[in-house]
Amino acid sequence: MQLTEIKNSIQELESVDISTLASILSHHNIDWEDYPLIFQAFKNLQEVKGFDSHLFDFLPFLNLARLHHLEIISSERSGIQTPPNFPHWHQLKTLSLIFNQAHTIPDEILKATQVSTLKLKVSGGMFEGTGLGNLDKLTQLTSLELPKRMPKLALDTIEGVFQLTQLEYLDVSGIKAKTIAQHIGQLKNLKQIHLRLSSQEQVVLENLSQLKNLEQFKSKFIAKIPECLAQLQKLHTFRLKVNDIFKLNTQILQQLPHLRTLELYFETNISEDLLQLTQVTHLHLLHHAQFDIMATFEILRRMPHLEGLSIYIASNQEDTTVKYLGAMPHLKELTVMCDHHINLKKMFESLHRLENLQSLTISGPRDFNIPPQLPGLSQLQSIQIHSIAPTPSNQLHYFQYLAKLPKLTHLHITDEEIMPHELGAFIKLKHLSIGSETFILESERLKKALPHTKITY
Repeated sequence: MQLTEIKNSIQELESVDISTLASILSHHNIDWEDYPLIFQAFKNLQEVKGFDSHLFDFLPFLNLARLHHLEIISSERSGIQTPPNFPHWHQLKTLSLIFNQAHTIPDEILKATQVSTLKLKVSGGMFEGTGLGNLDKLTQLTSLELPKRMPKLALDTIEGVFQLTQLEYLDVSGIKAKTIAQHIGQLKNLKQIHLRLSSQEQVVLENLSQLKNLEQFKSKFIAKIPECLAQLQKLHTFRLKVNDIFKLNTQILQQLPHLRTLELYFETNISEDLLQLTQVTHLHLLHHAQFDIMATFEILRRMPHLEGLSIYIASNQEDTTVKYLGAMPHLKELTVMCDHHINLKKMFESLHRLENLQSLTISGPRDFNIPPQLPGLSQLQSIQIHSIAPTPSNQLHYFQYLAKLPKLTHLHITDEEIMPHELGAFIKLKHLSIGSETFILESERLKKALPHTKITY
């Protein structure tokens, strides 16, 4: 691909991963001194991901007048780098900082006074300083994700976060829950929280009962639920251990009228007490050695209200799992996570009985060999395929099958696929999500062929 072709393919992009773009340019032997010509080609950038700090010198060549989302990757081993003399902080609505190790958050990000979502991610090291106290100055924040590794964080460091009373989402799973127990009740507007919680820290659960707007609560899996949690009448998603006191826990969960999604981690076999949770419509069954697949499915079959199921299929349970999956025709949403040795052919051949299936998500082996005959799945509207790529000889058949799904409107493919030359069969798609390299190189062709489709990566 020549320089002009690359410029033409990217000029209308509203979103780009800069690191991926740099990799593409290197792969096509584009000289470093020509990078400014490429960067100047963008006309409508609103979202910039993967902006590695070693590429900061090219920042002045980007037209960022419409920028609202920025993701910065600090390539140095320590510290958080920010672009020098960056004039667009005030435009940002979403800011992500990815770093290896740091002791403080740079004051420059406090210029992002309109940012509503802030994500701080550790890529390998940890955040071990006391530099969080200034985050309370970002008064528009409604979503905050703190680093996952924060072993030495002092209490006076985190106090400022709890001045952000407008927060609706908070991920503090990198901090011991007892550190924040006395403060958590201040966030009255919180709707989602992700905690690092052990079964002994009941005081945290009791303080959570003050958050009357809480809808989603995730943590390490909770073994025992305090009765006060029944006060969270808006809660719709909860994560729980299946253990010897599962019956007592279900009695409390029955008091939550809006509970729809339950994530279960198995320490013992599941019991029929699950049948009492008639308000639950979606189950996530998380993999564990104690997971008796046959006994579990015998109970799931007796839950006609169950619409969504997420399950991990291990190769030693494949035949039983696939058999029972096909015996649940009431399912509308199915997520299947496979290990590397699963036979996807068997699974697909079983799916033809899921006549009401509307959404299918699959993640697993790289080699995705589609069997010659596949079920029609006439109601399927959305399919997401993660970490799976068809073999080159099977790729055409793969897209031919997708094109034949009569109600398919949402297609998500994470790997770098070579999209078929003829795209007319996909004209009905409302949303196409593809790998970032495919997105950058094929976006112009895809947009012309699918003018009414939202195309993202």
